[in-house]
Amino acid sequence: MIIPIDNELMKLQGTGEAIPVSFTVTRTGNPNSITSPTQPVTVRSREEQPGGENGLTGPTFNLTSNGVLGPNENPDGADVKVSPYVNIAEGQKITFTFKGFDDFNNPIEAATYVTTRKLDEVDVVQGHVFKVPQINTLLICTGFAEASYTVDPVEGSNQSPANSTVTRVIVHMLKPTDFTCLSR
Repeated sequence: MIIPIDNELMKLQGTGEAIPVSFTVTRTGNPNSITSPTQPVTVRSREEQPGGENGLTGPTFNLTSNGVLGPNENPDGADVKVSPYVNIAEGQKITFTFKGFDDFNNPIEAATYVTTRKLDEVDVVQGHVFKVPQINTLLICTGFAEASYTVDPVEGSNQSPANSTVTRVIVHMLKPTDFTCLSR
């Protein structure tokens, strides 16, 4: 049996990890009713999650003026920034993922880079710049890159893990004097 619960009623009860929920069944014409055992239910609101109601936006790359990840702007690897977001909190963990693709959109597994950072008080105010190692960008050479991140909440909070949107950019790491980047 499915018993729909009005959203306004849920909002009045609030959110938390152990909201007590029970129900009572009564038949028309029968004076006897029965109440279910109380069950603790976790209730979360999208407004309280990392990124708030609109969710987490994708990270931003340091790009050329025409939107390309290039060697002049990123000589020692790619700087990719996760900006402060709604409901950011010290102690949250961000798992950052960078993936590479060739010109034909085939994944380049060796270009994948994943790292995790526990946010501190500076990150909460300024965001955090992840440095993708230069070798990972050179392995792509020309093609595409994608970056995204997952926020894991502070233990004991009423938040769920949240995923950002994916940011996809064109990669062209060849310098004018280069014939090729690293061979794959």
